[in-house]
Amino acid sequence: MLPLLKQWRPRSLRSICHNGTIATAVKPTEEKKPKRRSSKSTEFTEYLKKLQILKQSSDSPNHTWATDYIRVKRGAQASLYLAQEEVGEEIKTILQGQNLDPEATVIEFNPGFGVLTSYLKNELGFRYVNCFEDDSQLGDRLTEKFGVNVIPFNFISFPRLHHADKQDAAGRVGAMLSKINHGNSKLYIFGATGNSSLLNFSIRTLVTRRVLFEEDFPWDGISFYIALGSKPTIIFTSSPQSLYTLYRPASILFQLLFHHQVLGTLPRKAFLPWETREAAHELKDPSERYKRVRIQYDPETISLLHFRPNMEVIERVGKDKLIQLWYFIRHNLHSRKNPVISELEQWVPGCGPRLILQGFSIYTQFGSLTPPQILDLYCDFTSWPEYPSSSFCTAVEKFQSKVEASEDDVLDFPKPT
Repeated sequence: MLPLLKQWRPRSLRSICHNGTIATAVKPTEEKKPKRRSSKSTEFTEYLKKLQILKQSSDSPNHTWATDYIRVKRGAQASLYLAQEEVGEEIKTILQGQNLDPEATVIEFNPGFGVLTSYLKNELGFRYVNCFEDDSQLGDRLTEKFGVNVIPFNFISFPRLHHADKQDAAGRVGAMLSKINHGNSKLYIFGATGNSSLLNFSIRTLVTRRVLFEEDFPWDGISFYIALGSKPTIIFTSSPQSLYTLYRPASILFQLLFHHQVLGTLPRKAFLPWETREAAHELKDPSERYKRVRIQYDPETISLLHFRPNMEVIERVGKDKLIQLWYFIRHNLHSRKNPVISELEQWVPGCGPRLILQGFSIYTQFGSLTPPQILDLYCDFTSWPEYPSSSFCTAVEKFQSKVEASEDDVLDFPKPT
């Protein structure tokens, strides 16, 4: 048996002695190689040395916020902080061409080092500036330097606060919004975010008439000026010619419910924290179907997006009927390949000939329709005499009850990217 044992003895960990006993081999210790500093981290360190705003901030004996904001992070970040004064000057120049009202109520979220705050307060002349900043050190600095109203809360966390209110009706959102220093009935919101969570939240709250869009608040015009990451900008401004994974219900709802315009592009490096470069994030898929996305997507830039509620669409559909439009788009665009006629015949049997007369064929897919075409189809569908007794109305009632119970569990929007 001994020769047989020698054939299969494990050499890496154990060896069998000539007398049949097993001896454990000592694995030689390997010297640990020092970790190599990535080129991204080295570039980031050199960039920080040039930022004048950080040199001014480091004069304070306590600036522990730097360990959280001034570093390279993985993935798209919800909270971004403008740190380059030259880019703040560029944003100011763009905003000067927007004919903004200096007496309006202003919300700036994630003001951070106060780069944009100084232009809003001093250059653009806004009198009622409210900064949502959850870092106490940065908040104290903003109050001392600019005399603005600082609210110690992260504006991006409103969806979480809203969800908590639905569980116990504690009124947290109303209490937070009551701290805003009001100007006239116009509301401007400024800030920067790297993912799509803010835009998704804006769609949900507009449809359900909650948070900023509640009738209890005095604003009759809300405008967003958001520095938005390149990837979510592509998603929310996509068209039927875009990739199937881009032109989704959230894209259509956003383009219908909001007037939107990309005012310009800014360097991504001007905003902290930086992001690591990942293959999925850079969309390096070599296939032809990603070609249009690769042409548009630039991880080195960030878009300055302006959007405001589209009152023409809201009034056409009806404020209390927006949730029906939401469900119509959500259900029928769950797959872009859903054929129009067969999907609508599930709600109103026998409507096919009516749709064919309007120019639809049995091959027409929902994903091939533009947002205005989908809106026209929805308005026509709800005007049919069979609509009030259709199963669609029953499905909407069930959907609405789920939304009121736990809105986040029934959303079909893409995850923040």
